[in-house]
Amino acid sequence: MHRTFSKFAIVGAAFAVIIGITVLITGQPASKLTVQPASQHRVGIVDDWSFHHLVFSNSGTYEQVAKDPAAYAKWLTIRYDTRFIMQQMKRHPEDAVSPSGMVEREDLVIGGLRQLPGEAMFRLRPKPRPIPRPQKGLNGLWSEGILTGTVQPSTYPAKYGAIPTLPSCYDYVVYPTGTAGSSTAASIVAYWYIYSACIARGAFPSVLWAYDTGGTVSTSPIISLDGSQAAFIQVSGTTASLVLLKPFFTIQGNASDGSTDLAITSGTVTSTQAGEGLQISGPQLAPGTLIMGLSADGVTLSQGAQGATSSQTYVITVPGTVSVPGVVTSTPYSVSNSAYYGCTVPCMTTLAFSNSNNDTYSAPFYDYNDDILYVGDDSGNLHQFTGVFNGTPAETVTTGPNAWPVTLNASYKATSPVYDPVSGYVFVGNTDAVLYAVGTGTGTPTTTSGKINAYSASLGDVIIDGPMVDPSAGTVYVFVTTNTDTSSPSNAVFQFSTSFSGSGTSYGNGSGDYGTEIGTGGTGFYLYAGAFDNAYLVSTPSSPSGNLWVAGNTGTAGGATLYQVPIVSNAMQSPVTAVTGLSTTDYAYPTPLTEFCNNGTTGCSVAGGTDYLFFSVYGSTLSANSTNCGASGLLGCVLGYNITTTTPSLAGVLPIKAVPTSLGTGCWATGGIVIDNAYSAAEYGSSQVYFIDLGGNEAGGPTSGTYTSSKCATGSGNTIYAAQASQSKLQ
Repeated sequence: MHRTFSKFAIVGAAFAVIIGITVLITGQPASKLTVQPASQHRVGIVDDWSFHHLVFSNSGTYEQVAKDPAAYAKWLTIRYDTRFIMQQMKRHPEDAVSPSGMVEREDLVIGGLRQLPGEAMFRLRPKPRPIPRPQKGLNGLWSEGILTGTVQPSTYPAKYGAIPTLPSCYDYVVYPTGTAGSSTAASIVAYWYIYSACIARGAFPSVLWAYDTGGTVSTSPIISLDGSQAAFIQVSGTTASLVLLKPFFTIQGNASDGSTDLAITSGTVTSTQAGEGLQISGPQLAPGTLIMGLSADGVTLSQGAQGATSSQTYVITVPGTVSVPGVVTSTPYSVSNSAYYGCTVPCMTTLAFSNSNNDTYSAPFYDYNDDILYVGDDSGNLHQFTGVFNGTPAETVTTGPNAWPVTLNASYKATSPVYDPVSGYVFVGNTDAVLYAVGTGTGTPTTTSGKINAYSASLGDVIIDGPMVDPSAGTVYVFVTTNTDTSSPSNAVFQFSTSFSGSGTSYGNGSGDYGTEIGTGGTGFYLYAGAFDNAYLVSTPSSPSGNLWVAGNTGTAGGATLYQVPIVSNAMQSPVTAVTGLSTTDYAYPTPLTEFCNNGTTGCSVAGGTDYLFFSVYGSTLSANSTNCGASGLLGCVLGYNITTTTPSLAGVLPIKAVPTSLGTGCWATGGIVIDNAYSAAEYGSSQVYFIDLGGNEAGGPTSGTYTSSKCATGSGNTIYAAQASQSKLQ
């Protein structure tokens, strides 16, 4: 099912770099294909849930730290961190690549990129290839029906951008379906051709791949740095597993444009070959060629574009669909952990949690620099997996003082962890509202002897979302649904130093033992993570000043509020009520907040760029196109605020439809929001946001009948949607 949000003027050009695509196409059976593993020489832009929880404020310059060995060591650690590089490339595209189109040599030795030989680096800024102007009346925004799934309100899609500074028709977004995989249901799906300019080359958007991986995925997926692999947690029954998936190839070599008409030998594919491949004979495909329509039985391959080249092999997709997925759960596609690194794509491997526990709330956090992944489970354990994308994947299982998995509190569920490369701790909360720091504090965590909890007692009732960590400022922020203030139980934000040590010590957070209170809390009315603004991120190194924005007052019907929490010299201040009336008479169920400063290709600075804040609420009084988002038939709104100044203004409102057409008892309208880029030229249809539209379905999973909140347990059986909307206007 396809739904359209609004009309959008479309003019187009596309960029012919294919960073991640699937299978070689041949006229012979796919099982006989000879294929090559994905190249390791690609750099794109990744955005997933973790980039909103490990956020770097201004780390300063070399000149500012050079004379202080400790400060210099910290500065190097930050500069070598892959997420730091991705953040800078996204917020400052003018500095992301050199005029030659290659990542600067100094950045190739930073973080996860340090393993890539610079001389073999693929050119990331090719000569643009024009696309014909598309038909008038087509829309630049989209909403694609997935399945009748159930996901968490903090579930983000994962976005991969092929070119660091520009939108590309080969960018793609991965969405979990929240449905148990089967022959008629994909558990995970990726869309490409996501920009309106790409309409001239095929469907907009199109399924890049869709697979049944043998379980239910209801938390956030992640993508490898080169875009060739995906990882996610799936549950079968009540046992969680880490799944590693290679759904596609990356291109090899270089090519020059040609003018010879393309000739393709005809062949047919069937739905049983979804996710597999066929080889194209004749001249090689020109950059930008796409062959569409391969998901139905008996479809004949046909020419998708003109032009040829003799020096490069390109690959295209037999994508499958969410209802006719590719299958990677059987031989030869499902491989052992030891065989995964060199497996023939498409292929996958699974690593069941060593203790066979379930996982409801915890999304995987990947350490790009060390190829290590962390995730929690429902019995209060933190797991560590090594060799994830670039080695032999395995879970770390030890005993004694270095025991993994690490048991936090077996009576409560662990939520999403965040690894801080500077302090060396993994910070993770449990649903007992205790913040834990796991590790020695000297580097990659290898022991539990340094395991610390922030307070001798719980901070309140529940920590449902991952903490926010700023390694530059040395701070960690945690969001508690209801604090321990018995006279006024409140949503609260706590701020701690990332260097705290000693069990049972109460650490100063600038706001007293109750944290910074941001409205009334309440059981089941969960508080999710906020977001720093651009003023904070670009302010004085190591002592930032700006604002943390949080949607609080979650336990008051009709009282949801957007709060501005000032941070002065790295210390939280009393909150300021920025926007009230985010909901009508209903509870708002706000999602996590996403911030992005967009100044086009010139990048953001203290004075430059529009700073946006995005999140969704249930049943809002705010209007879009004169439609009240709390009206009958509408579930709520995705809101976009301009927070360039301390007085936020509503930049756009996107109504989310509900099924059935009554509001009922309420639920979250969407999951978390990720960003594509800052390239705001309207003709490309870029500068968008991406999220899962719950469409009136309850939030929860992965186990059937398990809801995020007992207050939100209605609306089963509705279709959820993979959605795109405009940064500047939303509708």
